Amino acid sequence: MSWYVTFMVQPWCVSRFYGQLSMLEASIERAGTTLAGAYASVGKFEAEAVRARYERLLNPSHISTMRVLLGMIALTGLAALCLILA
Repeated sequence: MSWYVTFMVQPWCVSRFYGQLSMLEASIERAGTTLAGAYASVGKFEAEAVRARYERLLNPSHISTMRVLLGMIALTGLAALCLILA
């Protein structure tokens, strides 16, 4: 009886897997088509990515975080220097 159950279940699982795989391929193809429509060339896409990265760097919260980090590094270096010279 158990061989009959595994024989019946296995093709269903395989067909379900292939169905999901084909849905994933179709989704990837649609995403590529959408991306290709939004950016006509790779140059425009790269320019948009650089602009977004630059805007993120100029974010005031990012700048204040970097200032705090830089201050902590400077104090740590100064403390290490004091320990070495003392």
